[in-house]
Amino acid sequence: LSELRLPPKDTAEPLTLTPNQRVEALLPLNLKEDQRENGFADALAGLKLQPTAATSRLANPLACLTCPSWWPCVVTKFRDDHAVVQLQPVLPEPSNGAPKEYTELAASLSNMTEICQRKILRPVSGDVRCLRPEDFFTHKLDIPPELFPYASDPAVHEILSQHCNGPVSIVLENNEVTVLSPSEEVIRVASLLEEMHIRMLRQKSSILKYIHQTRRNDPLYGGRDGQPLSSTDANTWSSDEGHFVECFQVPTSLMGLAIGTQGSNIRAARSIAGVIRIEVKEAMPPRNGGPGWTANGEAGVEDELMASFKVVAETEEAAKAARATLEYYELCLLVPHRLIGRILGTRTANILSINEKSGVKHIHLEENSSKLPTKVEDIHPHLAASYEQGIEGGFFIVGTRESVEKARLLITFQIDCIFDLEKLEVSFCYGSGSVKGFLIVKKLLVAAS
Repeated sequence: LSELRLPPKDTAEPLTLTPNQRVEALLPLNLKEDQRENGFADALAGLKLQPTAATSRLANPLACLTCPSWWPCVVTKFRDDHAVVQLQPVLPEPSNGAPKEYTELAASLSNMTEICQRKILRPVSGDVRCLRPEDFFTHKLDIPPELFPYASDPAVHEILSQHCNGPVSIVLENNEVTVLSPSEEVIRVASLLEEMHIRMLRQKSSILKYIHQTRRNDPLYGGRDGQPLSSTDANTWSSDEGHFVECFQVPTSLMGLAIGTQGSNIRAARSIAGVIRIEVKEAMPPRNGGPGWTANGEAGVEDELMASFKVVAETEEAAKAARATLEYYELCLLVPHRLIGRILGTRTANILSINEKSGVKHIHLEENSSKLPTKVEDIHPHLAASYEQGIEGGFFIVGTRESVEKARLLITFQIDCIFDLEKLEVSFCYGSGSVKGFLIVKKLLVAAS
């Protein structure tokens, strides 16, 4: 918000004007009843543009002018608290293929003048450029037609928005669901989660259809509140001088992956354009052992030796690219025991899909609590009930840092979705007291997955 230019405050002093001064005016597009008072708005609304058969909002160049906007203009005359300004819109370059309608609109606007108050004028933005379509990134979700009636509710995409890790907006228009964001990374994450998100939507939709049908056909359900369950209710739910340096550590047990077969991986990192050198320093175990060390010289889980890497490159991008290639690590993600089967999927199909999408080396399930580390990263402790505390399994994820983060994102996203589904399942089954309904909902979950 600190980078936004807000309208002038009412208490602000009026702008000091000079002839031919470039300013910006906040001009509204509100037609008044008295046609003589319309001025700019009347002239703008009366522009004759060629009709077009397109159905998009871009078919009408005036569609985006329904709210007050800051217009570039030049002061021609001024007196007391008022000034006469002439619009100077930015004309589209002929080479960029701007539509004819927009070119004609800009040419017509450049001939318009308007009488306005000084308090709605502000200095020009200087070198700060205006927003362009290239500043935003989009990704259209491939929603099946049969799911769109359910997917048209913005609330059902809340979990997806929360896991995109950045500013994101879900746009629903013309039977399409589009993810809009100023960050390309957010769009990459959204496309990564798309398939799993659609699968979860299908599960929720199946459950809701069953609930609607049950309440419609059986008076035992319909007579409770007389209102069908809406989709909204269901989702209340350090550097060498002149160079760039990256320093990081890799567990010695993963050095084979970081170096690669016969050094292939580290050679690939050294061949990246801009990389000057890569230094590796492997740690040696203490001669007389130490805390956390066993008699045979092996380290405990928390005392594993770490090898140090130092990447020196000409550019920051090259240094980060080399680090991304070499930095392997292992993450253990605790999951409540009751959710392990769903994460694995039928014949481990789901976990294999996560492995393939994320690009990790492998994902290993460890259910023996004695082999789990005492300190692990688990962002979902609330999913385990009080009687389930300690009854957990751990997914050991090994790969580059980027791939491990992808796998963690996919798993935690699915856990959130499963938790959401369970809330829907419990709210229906416990509310109706139907064992049969509980079993049918279970079958729907299995079939949809």
